[in-house]
Amino acid sequence: MPTGGGHALGRSLLVAEEMRSLIVEKGLGPVEDDPDALVKGWLQREVRGGVKTHWIRPRKYWFVLTPDSLDYYSSNEKGARRLGSLVLTSLCSVLWPDKQTYKETGYWSVTVFGRKHCYRLYTEHLNEAVHWVCAVQKVIDSKAPVQTPTQLLMRDVEEHCGSPEVLEQIYRCNPILRYTSSPLYAPLLPFPYGRLDHGYTTLRDEAVKLFNSLQQLELERDPVPLMQGVLQTCLDLPPLVDEIYCQLVKQTTEPPAPGGQGDLHYWQLLTCMSCTFLPSPPVLRFLRFHLDRTESRFPASEMAKYACFIREALGKTKGRECVPSLEEILVLMRRQEMICTVHCPGAPACSVAISSHTTAEEVARELVSRLGLSQSPNLFALYEQSRRREQPVGSATLLADVLTRFENLAGEEREQDPPCRLCFKHYGLLDTDNVPRDSLEFALLFEQQRAERDQRLRGRLREEGASTMAAIVEKWKLLQGMGRPEAMAAYVALVREWPGFGSTLFDVDLPVGAGPQRLWLGIGAKAVSLYKPGEPEPLDSFCYGRISSFGASDSSTFRLSVEDRDLLFETSQVDEIAQLLNTYLASQSPGAAWAQTACCRLAPGQGRAGPAHHRDMPQALLPRAEVPYQHSAQLPQSCPGPGHVVEWRLSPAKGLQGQRCSLQSRFR
Repeated sequence: MPTGGGHALGRSLLVAEEMRSLIVEKGLGPVEDDPDALVKGWLQREVRGGVKTHWIRPRKYWFVLTPDSLDYYSSNEKGARRLGSLVLTSLCSVLWPDKQTYKETGYWSVTVFGRKHCYRLYTEHLNEAVHWVCAVQKVIDSKAPVQTPTQLLMRDVEEHCGSPEVLEQIYRCNPILRYTSSPLYAPLLPFPYGRLDHGYTTLRDEAVKLFNSLQQLELERDPVPLMQGVLQTCLDLPPLVDEIYCQLVKQTTEPPAPGGQGDLHYWQLLTCMSCTFLPSPPVLRFLRFHLDRTESRFPASEMAKYACFIREALGKTKGRECVPSLEEILVLMRRQEMICTVHCPGAPACSVAISSHTTAEEVARELVSRLGLSQSPNLFALYEQSRRREQPVGSATLLADVLTRFENLAGEEREQDPPCRLCFKHYGLLDTDNVPRDSLEFALLFEQQRAERDQRLRGRLREEGASTMAAIVEKWKLLQGMGRPEAMAAYVALVREWPGFGSTLFDVDLPVGAGPQRLWLGIGAKAVSLYKPGEPEPLDSFCYGRISSFGASDSSTFRLSVEDRDLLFETSQVDEIAQLLNTYLASQSPGAAWAQTACCRLAPGQGRAGPAHHRDMPQALLPRAEVPYQHSAQLPQSCPGPGHVVEWRLSPAKGLQGQRCSLQSRFR
């Protein structure tokens, strides 16, 4: 036998340990003066009452922290009996003092989690609690990482992947690597001790529960909901991703009925995992070896086909925001693509085949080509449309995640609510004058303007502004009897009479002395305008040459710097506003070059950044969200770090404080 064989066989002696304990605790004994004691002191250990009595004053014990354990005694006298000991390993954890507990009990808490025990200790002094926490954490950090037999065997498999005889010996002598019908009593990988939030227990317990769920898959007639539940748990608890991969590799290694229903259910879940999560490098190498081994042992089988599909998926997966929808899981079980329906105003809906890795940019690019819009100067994007709102889809967003959100919203909405859907439409209007009237784009423009402008103006214009809409409606009625192309052209011409034609309007609040004032912020191809809701004329407009910078001050505050002034707007659409501004800036040839080379934020005390010859250009500040796809401009990337903001206040009576401008007279 090769030299590594005996070493690999030795791993089998550790298998029983994986099912029991990784730590051997020391026994009780008489106390002696311990020269290795790091910290000593009186602490109170928790004693909790029942439902009626939530808190009972705890008893004091003498605690001693050593380089290996946390022990407590009946007293600090020599010869006192040791009452308990918590062995400290790299898997232990300690929680910092909780202010809420102090408010409820008058004590600062120190919680130490071990394999079998959890010590909840209390002291009246915060500095003492912090001292204990830091000392315990230092001991934990000094311990060597605990490795399970599975981890050691994975390393052996990797080392002997070129020796078939040794590999077969490893698998034969180590049942922990093979399928089992028995329950798992400990996870395959090491997890820190301690409880979790959000309704979960500990990672160790959740890992064992998930293995029980996997075993249920074998007999499930409809495994899809159970698969989605496993995937959701992995999304909620990312440390479990590697564990589930290892469990699935184990259950698909030498099963009792290769290719049977139960075995294929494991492979189907492994397929869904590969399209949702990437394992860590060691687990990924082990998984790829398992896929190769399966294909070589069962060529042309269903397992081999799943293995090939999984290998390709792992090369594309980068992480998901949502777990696959029920429809996506069904498609993945058949190793097929999904059909995504995209609605187009004024045109038939388009069906697009997508995978779990297809982005919004790829679909938008395909639709631009399919609909003959490649030569258009205008910008297009995919939108999410629901009863609550409409928003553009980021270019790198996976459409599979969007469809999962639609599925989740469908369960929350009322029956009369329209279903969520994807829509392809104009994102930015750069040139509408030269759009041919007989083109598909003109039909898109007409339907989009009619749907958006009519709905916005009818629902939100006040009486003083309704006259504009009434005039448009009256003129529209005069067009009865016209053919559709002529009527569409006439309608677009009428809508162009509004000064804000082509702009996207956002609801914003401008802080003033008496409270926030609701305004419309219009983002157009040439300027940014402010409107009072219902008024057809803008309060003021700023061409892009006057805008020195813009960006998000925080998640709900948008900053627009116009020359030497700063406007602060409160809005829930900070990202969307910044995205659209960046898109319009990038669409202008000088601004596009600047935006790609000098995208940055202003920090406190710093001047404008970027090359000297771009000093007078606006500073495009991208938010965290991604810019929707548009085919005619290269967009800048996000820049980290908040900008330096000077608040610009507006008084209803005096306009801009300290500034004389057109806004002042308009607000009076």
